[in-house]
Amino acid sequence: MGKKIIIIIALLILCMTPGLSHLSIAKGVNSNVESDSSSSSSTCSYYVSLSGNDRNSGTLDQPFKTITYAVSKLSPGDALCVRGGDYRENFPGWDYGHIDGIKGTPSSPIIISAYQQETPVLSTFTIKNSEWLVLDGFKIEGYRPLLDNWKDLPEIIIDDPNVGAIDPDEKWSTREAKVRQKYATYIKLKDDFENSWTSGVMLKNTHNCVIRNIDISKFTSGIHVAKVSSNNRIQNNSIHHTLNAIFTWGKSDVTGAENNIISNNHFYQNFNAAIRLLRNAKGNIVENNLVEYSGVSHMGTKSGSSENVFRNNTLLHAGYYAETMRNPGPSAMDIHSSGPG
Repeated sequence: MGKKIIIIIALLILCMTPGLSHLSIAKGVNSNVESDSSSSSSTCSYYVSLSGNDRNSGTLDQPFKTITYAVSKLSPGDALCVRGGDYRENFPGWDYGHIDGIKGTPSSPIIISAYQQETPVLSTFTIKNSEWLVLDGFKIEGYRPLLDNWKDLPEIIIDDPNVGAIDPDEKWSTREAKVRQKYATYIKLKDDFENSWTSGVMLKNTHNCVIRNIDISKFTSGIHVAKVSSNNRIQNNSIHHTLNAIFTWGKSDVTGAENNIISNNHFYQNFNAAIRLLRNAKGNIVENNLVEYSGVSHMGTKSGSSENVFRNNTLLHAGYYAETMRNPGPSAMDIHSSGPG
């Protein structure tokens, strides 16, 4: 196992390597995509509503029924506005919010947003093989309920206090039984999420998109960035009660998530960590986020990830279940088997 470095910082963390060329990433996401969009009736090209029908024309009075159908009608520069309501009962599973191969342009991105101040609630949203999209203003909530006896941090659930302190120098094969006995509730919660993987927003081979102003909860990963997704912005979201709020994954022999910006988000009450940059994540910038009440650590990189920048983040309260780690040690940042950055 590679060398593990743990950095413990109380409140603010600044981690930056000078001279990294990828700092020009900010130019990779067009300013038209970054700018706020109004979903008033004058700017909506098409509408979706629970009361709609996919045989309709997609107007405010004759809305479509599903996002999946509506996006097939979109062209660069169009805006799809989704009316409020809980879509999960009518459209269980991933089929409702599934986008594949939809592409805007740098000057004319495609916007999919909540209508005005209404709140559409979805069970998940997948974006594949797409470019120059904006996803804005949704609530995405998973079906998995929390355990009946679960308590939010800073309260720690100790199921068997008779176990006492667990020696971190013992081998994991020895410690695991003690961990599972002492923290049975936490381990069950973690196992349930890991053994049935779900994601609030999944990005696969997706580029130059913006994910913003979304409330995400009750998933294994709040936002999962996979398969060489690059130059995306994840900003102004609230992600909580997930195993990991942001999770990246790529093939072992190629660069994974690359040159994405994760900024101005609020991550809280996540059972493991807020941000995990894994499997060759490269050149990503993590900045100006508020992270609090993480079960183990706030942020980390692992498995060949390199040239990532963490700066100006506010990190508060972590390490509550640090004894359950294979290599225990509460930390603001957990850097393991990673390159420079």
